[in-house]
Amino acid sequence: MFSVSADSPNLVHAATSARRRGLTVLGVLGRPGQLHRYSRVAVVIGGDSYGRAEDVQLSVCHILTSYVHQCHEDLHHA
Repeated sequence: MFSVSADSPNLVHAATSARRRGLTVLGVLGRPGQLHRYSRVAVVIGGDSYGRAEDVQLSVCHILTSYVHQCHEDLHHA
């Protein structure tokens, strides 16, 4: 889950529902809010800048997208 505040009621509800269903919750959070408690792994960016936290979240999203794309390419060229 990507959240700067880590306290969005909708995301907290989604995380608790996911945990009840046995899913693993990963968080890339701007601060250690409520989502930190429900995340199996949480990366907390910290600081007071929402913009900086969003920039880090966007970078993580790009890295994950590139990884998934590369895995997809590897499967189809194997």
